[in-house]
Amino acid sequence: MAKFGPPIEVHALLKTEMTTFRTVTSKRPLKSVTLGGYLKDVRSGKWSAKIEAIREANLDSKADADKIKVKLPAIKSSGIFTGLAHTDLVKHSGMLVIDLDNIEDLEPVRGELIRHRSVIAIHTSPRGTGLKVFVAISATNPREHKDCWRLVAEDFSTFLP
Repeated sequence: MAKFGPPIEVHALLKTEMTTFRTVTSKRPLKSVTLGGYLKDVRSGKWSAKIEAIREANLDSKADADKIKVKLPAIKSSGIFTGLAHTDLVKHSGMLVIDLDNIEDLEPVRGELIRHRSVIAIHTSPRGTGLKVFVAISATNPREHKDCWRLVAEDFSTFLP
């Protein structure tokens, strides 16, 4: 039975590999990256120029922001994949990312989420109006992942739009 909420071994999870794609529309993987490496890139501002352009454009036009956003690199945090489909999963990472969008005040929500037993990491979304929440789960295949997604969505329902 799939579940989420296993004891978090942070050091092991930081070494967990995820698949990156050149953009969200790319069909083939670019490379794998560890969660720790990805978070380091986020904190260092590796994509800050594109992020700032998205946030600036989003003030006037969501469509204009979307045109920039699709050029950002994309990750499939749930593991190593050979393509975009869930059936392309080679090895599950033991986590999923839930997107919480259109949050009026991010910091109180971030503060509440970071105390959740299964939350590994959180960062602000590219638009600046939501959060990307990395959640530890116990899944090894697409079916278990889907079961975990339902459990996580139910548990986090008060934060979902």
